[in-house]
Formats: sequence, C-alpha cells, structure tokens
Amino acid sequence: LYGTTSSASSVTGGLIYRISADGSQVTTLHQMSTSEAYAPLAGLLVGSDGLLYGTTSLGAVGVVANTAGTVFRIRTDGTGFTILHRFEQWSASNVNNNPINADGAFPETALIEGSDGFLYGVTRAGGPQGTGAVFKISRDGTSFKALHTFGAVTSDASASVPVNLDGAAPLGPLLQGADGYLYGTTSTGGLNGRGTIFRIGTDGSGFQLQHVFAALTGSGSPQVNVEG
Repeated sequence: LYGTTSSASSVTGGLIYRISADGSQVTTLHQMSTSEAYAPLAGLLVGSDGLLYGTTSLGAVGVVANTAGTVFRIRTDGTGFTILHRFEQWSASNVNNNPINADGAFPETALIEGSDGFLYGVTRAGGPQGTGAVFKISRDGTSFKALHTFGAVTSDASASVPVNLDGAAPLGPLLQGADGYLYGTTSTGGLNGRGTIFRIGTDGSGFQLQHVFAALTGSGSPQVNVEG
C-alpha cells in the first residue's frame, strides 16, 4: 500500500510511504524538502506505467512565496522523485481571498488517468477568478493544460458561501464516464452556493452543468435542503 502524510514543518514538506498489506513493515520512500514541495493532501495514483503520481497543495515554500502546488511522480521503490508541474505563483486574490493565477492553485485531490494516458485533476482555488480549475497533464510533464477555470464569484465577501454560475472549489476526484467525458463536483458555488455536478470533455470542450444543488431553507439550525 502507498500513501502520503500531509504533516509538514520547516524541515520537511511531507512524506511518501509504503506499508505492507499486513502492516508489518513501513518504509519512507521519499521525504520532501521544503524546496521541493509541501503538504501532499491527496492519495496517490498508480499509473499504467507502474509509477506513482500525486499532488501537493503548496510548492517550494522554502524558496518562493505564494506557491500554488505541484504534480509529482515517483517510482514504487522511492527513486526518481520528479516535479512534473509547478502551478503558477499568485499575487492577487478574489473577493473570498482565494488566490488568482492562470492555471489553478492548491491541488488537494487524487489524480486519475484517462483512457488517453493523460492525468486529470482539479485545484481547489486559483484560475483567473480564484474559484478553481480542471486540468490535464502528460505523464512526463511536458504537456499541461487548464481545461476549465471556474467562473467569477457574484456574491459579496459577507455571503456565507460563494455564489457563481458554474461552481467553485472542486475537491473530489474526477471520474471518466463510459461516454469519455470527465465528471466532477464542486464543493461550493453555483447559483445557490451549495455546489454543482459538472462534466467536460478531455480536450476541455463541452463543459456542462449536470446539477446545481438546492439552496438551504428554514429558520432552524442547521438549515436543510432536500438533496445535500
């Protein structure tokens, strides 16, 4: 079994480890330095090439400010740790104080491998509106594309949850359906601020909302809705 630990310090940005299925042996495969990457929060993907792929929420915090995360790979024996992509540093933020950049910020969800061999994932924030992104990247890191960046927040900063057109803060892993489309969810945003379900083609075309979760109602605490 393979996993990550997100706890980090001024010395280490987190660990990638291996444990035997019976729990009898735990091995640290790689200890990230703060000049490499920081805070791997998601699980690892075993690619069709047998390599492990993952993300970190932040980048080289020991070197630069306002880092936005990384995509990395490593062999199952712990060798060959490589940063495939560093998300763009940010210098501005939106009305909800989430960072704005070109390609996304804070990838905190496990990657998936599509039928085309590319890796697909989401970022919780970043993009030109600071509301997150869907991205694809080749397994060697040479090709990266932001497939969709989520829309601008239309609610003001005092709103309990952000409202926008298409959703904000995607956190769950993507799924490639039998129709070839990628399906995913956002944790907030949409016209009611309670999240959305969306789909998008692997080339970034055909973005479509499948569902917008309903607004909360009632005067009690907690408020409720019929669907989540």
